[in-house]
Amino acid sequence: MNDVVVGSPAKHSVTNVCKECSSPFVATRRASTCSSACRQAAYRKSPAYKESLAKKKDQRLRRRNAWFKRKNYYKTFDFDHYGGPVATGVPRLGMLDLKNY
Repeated sequence: MNDVVVGSPAKHSVTNVCKECSSPFVATRRASTCSSACRQAAYRKSPAYKESLAKKKDQRLRRRNAWFKRKNYYKTFDFDHYGGPVATGVPRLGMLDLKNY
């Protein structure tokens, strides 16, 4: 008589512990978290995410400074006076593409 194995192979039934919430889960290939929510929470704590946020913040600052410079190109700033014509054709700040900065 042949030996019949009932159940899944051992490599597919290994239980791991989630790195984020510490709950046990059945591991699949390269899984380190139990769910998408835990994976997202772990990413938001990572240095790569903080670096991405800092990069976006710098882009927004450069865009805002470039917009302010374009808008006030013809204006004069003095000790007690701020005036002059407003540059025409300058798009609103939100219309400028962040990828260009």
